[in-house]
Amino acid sequence: MMSDQSIYQALFESLPVVVLTLDTSQHVLVCNRIAETTLGIPAAQLNGTHIGSLFESDSGKALVEMCQAGFEGDGESAVSLLDGRTLGFSITRVDAEHVLLLLRETSTMQLLQAEISNTRRMASVGQLAGGIAHEVNNPLAVIQGRIEMLRAVPEMSADMRARHLDVLEEHCLRVARIVQNLHSFARPRTPDCKWTTVAYIFEIALERLGRRVERVSIEQTVPRGLEVFGDEQQLCQVMVNLINLSIDLSPDGGVVELRAVDVGGGTVRLEVLDEGHGLDDELLYELRAPYAAGSTPIDAGRGLALAVSWGMVQDHGGWLTAEARRPRGTWLQLQFPGALASGVHSPGHASVANCTILVVDDDRIMCETIGWMLTTEGHQVVKVHSAEQALDILQHQDFDYLVTDMRLPGMSGEDLIAVLRDSHPELAGRTILTSGLLYRPQDPERYLQKPFTQKQLLKTLFQGR
Repeated sequence: MMSDQSIYQALFESLPVVVLTLDTSQHVLVCNRIAETTLGIPAAQLNGTHIGSLFESDSGKALVEMCQAGFEGDGESAVSLLDGRTLGFSITRVDAEHVLLLLRETSTMQLLQAEISNTRRMASVGQLAGGIAHEVNNPLAVIQGRIEMLRAVPEMSADMRARHLDVLEEHCLRVARIVQNLHSFARPRTPDCKWTTVAYIFEIALERLGRRVERVSIEQTVPRGLEVFGDEQQLCQVMVNLINLSIDLSPDGGVVELRAVDVGGGTVRLEVLDEGHGLDDELLYELRAPYAAGSTPIDAGRGLALAVSWGMVQDHGGWLTAEARRPRGTWLQLQFPGALASGVHSPGHASVANCTILVVDDDRIMCETIGWMLTTEGHQVVKVHSAEQALDILQHQDFDYLVTDMRLPGMSGEDLIAVLRDSHPELAGRTILTSGLLYRPQDPERYLQKPFTQKQLLKTLFQGR
């Protein structure tokens, strides 16, 4: 019978990826067979080697820094070997003194990342499941009850029968909207963008809502011929979701306003306003959460619709936020950049080589992750965890770009940028503000909503350069 140690050794050797066990100084202690063949170095020579010497200098430095900083998880992109080959990687901490570095072919890594992304999305759907079941069961109960009424009273008047049929239609469409949003949430797709008139988007959205819009009075303010650059189907779905939310919040006969504003340069802001009972401040502050915001539970169907809408707007390079109207109502706003600013029509990104970049984020793991996204592209990165630290280091070191989170201990990211406009005006114009909350940035072109990919970061950082 094989011992436990023999079983673990056989498993270790049979793994289809390179496995390197590292000590606290990032030297290789043990490697599996595939490490020898992939790296082209015998185990006897590989063991005891510092990992920084196995990779191209920037990749090696980034891996060492991430191991030292305690990073765990899958890398967002590939690292380069000395011969130019690229490999995906992940880091797992075994204990305080040992780390596992796993390397795999980039194509395999891409498949794994796609699977991880899909798993995370489906995990969120799983958390929504109970609320979604309630959201779907309500209209199903109404549909079943109305059908029984129609069968039980075959002689009812035509007007009464028409009223019941209208209710059936509205609740069938309600279920269909939930299913459509679930599908979009679980299987997102890259926007297929083109210029489309805003009036057409509003028209299709209202048409899809059907009789539901009869509950309120719809008022539209759209400049003649104004166009928005985006995926027509996704824009329509976003507007259906937001208009439906405003109708839901409004009293019977209330007014829902649809507005479009030409911001200039191809950028368009769409707005949905109502005079209903509104959403409380805590929920507005964390509106992006797809199932709960703080201690206030979000309605499952509503929360899913907002999460889907936020994701689609982000994919277009824009932003979505909401504000409470006074004394009553909600103001939903979404902004889409034009074709040049959005970058969604471009398959790649334009990156400036060998830049020095200051990263400011109080979440140390997030700070390391952003740093890694940039160092693997050949940039020099300095990482700090507060705006005050950033200002201190800027007194004796120059940077080409700065990436800062909005919410920081002490001075906020916005306040930091305001200070930079006076002390370092050129750097202030090359600064990205990031946030994990729905937020209306003062400069949308220099704003990035979390979560974001390496491609989105580089595109936003270097757009127009």
